[in-house]
Amino acid sequence: MLRRINIYAIVLQLLLGAFGSCLMTSCSQHDGVDFPLPGQLDNVYLSLYISVSGNHSSTRVGMSRGPMGGEDGNGRVDASANENRISNLTLLFYQPGTDGINTSSAADVPIKYAYYFASLDNLASTDGEEPVDLVYSYKFPLYGTIDEGTYHVIAIANAGDLTSLKGEPLSVVRDHQLTGNLWTAVASIDQCSNFVMSSEQDNVVELSATESIDGSYDNPFSGILTIERMAARVDLNVEGGSRVEVSEGTVCYEYKVLDEEGTDTGDKVRLTGITVDNVLTTSATDGSYLLKRVCDVSQLPESLTELSQLPVSYLADEETQQNATTGNTEGANLVIDPFFVAKKSGTDLTDHYTSVKADLAVDQQTDVLNGVNETFLPLAYVRENTLPVGCQKAVYATKLIFHYDYYAAGASEPTREGLTTHYYLRHCDDSNDYDDGTTDHPMKYGIVRNTIYRVKIGKITQMEPPGEETTVTLTPTISVKKWNVVSYKETVWM
Repeated sequence: MLRRINIYAIVLQLLLGAFGSCLMTSCSQHDGVDFPLPGQLDNVYLSLYISVSGNHSSTRVGMSRGPMGGEDGNGRVDASANENRISNLTLLFYQPGTDGINTSSAADVPIKYAYYFASLDNLASTDGEEPVDLVYSYKFPLYGTIDEGTYHVIAIANAGDLTSLKGEPLSVVRDHQLTGNLWTAVASIDQCSNFVMSSEQDNVVELSATESIDGSYDNPFSGILTIERMAARVDLNVEGGSRVEVSEGTVCYEYKVLDEEGTDTGDKVRLTGITVDNVLTTSATDGSYLLKRVCDVSQLPESLTELSQLPVSYLADEETQQNATTGNTEGANLVIDPFFVAKKSGTDLTDHYTSVKADLAVDQQTDVLNGVNETFLPLAYVRENTLPVGCQKAVYATKLIFHYDYYAAGASEPTREGLTTHYYLRHCDDSNDYDDGTTDHPMKYGIVRNTIYRVKIGKITQMEPPGEETTVTLTPTISVKKWNVVSYKETVWM
């Protein structure tokens, strides 16, 4: 892996002696020893390749009609420069057992060293030849005295100085929640930036001197860190619709209405707005777990009253399975958010949820998913929001509310206006039975970090006044692993 990344990465040759003082605003302190003791290192350099992508295949073949979920979903797409940019970085070093962060005894292992690097806005990067790779490369100075050895490293980008976690047991770090914004929001969604990212894998670096690698500037230690955004994104694939500027700053999307045979009826539907609803709020008290936590479905206790009851694996990959009865793709494990148990118990969480009105006037963007060009609008960035089986999706599941007007053939004014339809964002299930009222499969509904949920409005059938329901096909896509894309393709009734 290191050899492949070395090929694609640009290693910055900076004079760290000139910039070290501004890069490191907080770090493990030198213990006053003039020379390192045997088995110790002093003021060494660590050359890190920071992959904002993940080491997964860039496409997924054999897609069914619904969202595939899991680590790769329906494929992966590139992120924008704003979504990838790293401005500051905290590194936490610890030494658990051989199985790393999920070792049974790891909870009591302390964070041994912590370093914070600021002013990294000019950190250089390169896109690899394989589309999943975006790699930052830098020589970081680790000031002070360090015991030689093998270390596991947790990386947190764009969250500010978290070196206060030094000395804390790993259990505290695993349970740590970040409150407030996970990105810097601005009026135009495509200009949002400063996305908080954290480790996606249990990465290991070797800090032991050899004849060829002694930790000096010219012969630094090296390692690879893979991180992912803690936020997710919701998009609208606008292909099939025509952009109409109703007035300055007001845009809608117009779609043809077809009959059951697929013939154009002359009727039109105008999509006038989209509300992203049941979104976990960004507040000073509501948090998101610093590290992704996954729970095996088969190990869930029958009675769930405390998060501590959950047999959690940290930084684990999501897995999918095929339901033996229905043949549907569903989750084999669950991603857990801080409100998971409260949702299971039916706790009133109204104050913790909000809605976001999307801006249809934002500029269209394009990317390539599985070899196909897609034109889309980013609708909203949202926090992780996952649901236990059996809880009420109408209360807790993130959904889209489509606002639209219906025009009969030749009409210049709406025949029916102010219509709405709801669509619950699904993460991993290709069945279309989303009117059952509850989450009936593991990870059927939910928002998972570093995932794009891209919805496409497809076939719309004719509405006969006073109005049978119209149908719409929605297509979300999941995918800095690259973004993971979840894609919905089935027909959805309006």
